[in-house]
Amino acid sequence: VGSASAKPGATVSVDINIQDNTGVAGAKLTLSYDEGLTLLEAVSGDAFSVLDYTRPGAYSNPCNFNWDSESAVATDNGTILTLTFMVSQDVEAGDSLGINISYVYGDIYDGDLNSLIINTENGYIAVIDFVYGDVNDDGTINGKDVTLIRRYNAGGYDVTINEAAADVNCDGTINGKDVTLI
Repeated sequence: VGSASAKPGATVSVDINIQDNTGVAGAKLTLSYDEGLTLLEAVSGDAFSVLDYTRPGAYSNPCNFNWDSESAVATDNGTILTLTFMVSQDVEAGDSLGINISYVYGDIYDGDLNSLIINTENGYIAVIDFVYGDVNDDGTINGKDVTLIRRYNAGGYDVTINEAAADVNCDGTINGKDVTLI
């Protein structure tokens, strides 16, 4: 499961991906998530596009997602499922809202109906109180933000920026990559 960041009250999407896919003919995945999140939508991705997708009739917590096929086998790597959540207004900046994916042995299988063992990685939504790229916190991402980062990086200017917002690619460094992304 991927991870993302969002402000309280915002919607945010994360992907569930597969890599090193040896061939999946069917899968049932169980999703559970923090009570500070509400699942709004779950769209099947390209990696399992050759399989038939059955989503839950209603999104509850936890909920199950199913793929199967009479004869197709999905061998692509990439996105299995894109999840869109609403972040509660009641959460606070600094909170980390968990997203967990699991399965029961036997519920993921290959074209010969052999059970597959997969490693899963859980994700989270980090609750923030800023917008990436809005380094002066004026509610708009524009050339002013670019200029402020450039001056901050050059040094010798009297600038104040929101350093968390300036690290647009979240690599721990404020540099020209962040300017380019803005």
